Amino acid sequence: MSSLGHLLFSGQDEAGEVQVYDNGARRLLAFGPGDEQSACLKSEPGLLLFEYTQAMMLGLLFASPRKVLCLGLGAGSLVTALLSHCKGVKITAVELRPLVFELAQRYFYLPRSKNLQIQIEDAATFISQDSSHYDLIFCDLYTATGAAPVQNELDFLSACRARLKPEGLFVINSWRQEKLPNQADLDQLKQVFPSLGACLTSEGNWVLMGRRLPFSLPAQVKDPAQQWSRQLGFSLIKHLRNFKQID
Repeated sequence: MSSLGHLLFSGQDEAGEVQVYDNGARRLLAFGPGDEQSACLKSEPGLLLFEYTQAMMLGLLFASPRKVLCLGLGAGSLVTALLSHCKGVKITAVELRPLVFELAQRYFYLPRSKNLQIQIEDAATFISQDSSHYDLIFCDLYTATGAAPVQNELDFLSACRARLKPEGLFVINSWRQEKLPNQADLDQLKQVFPSLGACLTSEGNWVLMGRRLPFSLPAQVKDPAQQWSRQLGFSLIKHLRNFKQID
């Protein structure tokens, strides 16, 4: 048995390996040996376990979660949390790999909901052709070796901004294990979004946010953060303390 748990599934597609592990309480999705791509608690699939996904939910403090686009599905933890805790939310999730979508439903309790639309497609292609507008766009495009290069491409980021409503918010998992956000990531985002925010998690991930409007000060969203903390089952306040606006 692996240190990740009992192997439930092992397969491969054009993009590489995929494994699913079970350690009794949790299911884990991996894209390679020792990789921990996504996880869910079997008794409560809507509870986010990884700190970077928790920090991405800071987006709920700065934009209304009515119409949401998730670029990158993985095991579906973010989608499941949004559907579990955001009443009436309508979500479009884009996933490149049909196998990953199949496993999300089969092993990770991804809900079958009329409010969830799945697109099996390349995220860059989808965003360049989409005509909808969203309150929130979450971007988490990863392989076993790190972030997909498209996440730092100006054309892709500009296309994401074009799909946001005027008050909308773009949230991206930057995954840079450094004390400061990667300057190249920030430089690209600054060309697209007038206002930037960042949150460093204890896992080393930088969650970056961009929008047209200025961000509210942390003190102004403390009460909503406490309310969401009770609803989500983890402390959003902890991540709000690590949030900072970037000039």
